[in-house]
Amino acid sequence: MELWFGVLVVGVVGALGLVMASRFGLASLSRRSSSLERFAADRGYRLTNDGMGFVALKNGVALDVRMVVTPEHRGPSFHWIVEGRASGGIPGKLALWPKHEDQKVGLRTGDVLFDDCFRIEGTSRAVAVEVLGDAARRALLAFGDYGESSYDDGVFRFEWDGRDASPFGEIDRALAIATAVCTSPARGYRDA
Repeated sequence: MELWFGVLVVGVVGALGLVMASRFGLASLSRRSSSLERFAADRGYRLTNDGMGFVALKNGVALDVRMVVTPEHRGPSFHWIVEGRASGGIPGKLALWPKHEDQKVGLRTGDVLFDDCFRIEGTSRAVAVEVLGDAARRALLAFGDYGESSYDDGVFRFEWDGRDASPFGEIDRALAIATAVCTSPARGYRDA
């Protein structure tokens, strides 16, 4: 009888914990969604129908920004994705992420500071240099040492797990990266 009662009490306490966590998680999600709506409206961006993202028009390029929410025991975690199509995009593929000390050297752009901070895998050095122009490299360095980028035949994608309590500084920096990549003028692409 005592064992059964103990299991019942643990079950009830656990269920109450889940209800509280889900309520706090929903409240956090609701606050984040309404903040995102205000952020988008203040900048003239179009909110998506589901309220979990927006479309930003920057220098003639439409950039899709999405928030992906993952429930966790301490509350929801927020993963952000910015995607756009490069105007005059060149053929090729790249993957880019912050470099860790134990990683081997990938493609190099020739910008020593940038090459020391990021690992690049892809089609060729020529594609890396073409896609990651000066403005894009500066914007990536300004974002910080987290986030991952990919470029696939003109489609650029940058994603990260939100670290800031208010993600809007991160979103502005990610939009700067995507804008720089997607508006980078073709400078005589050569496959090398």
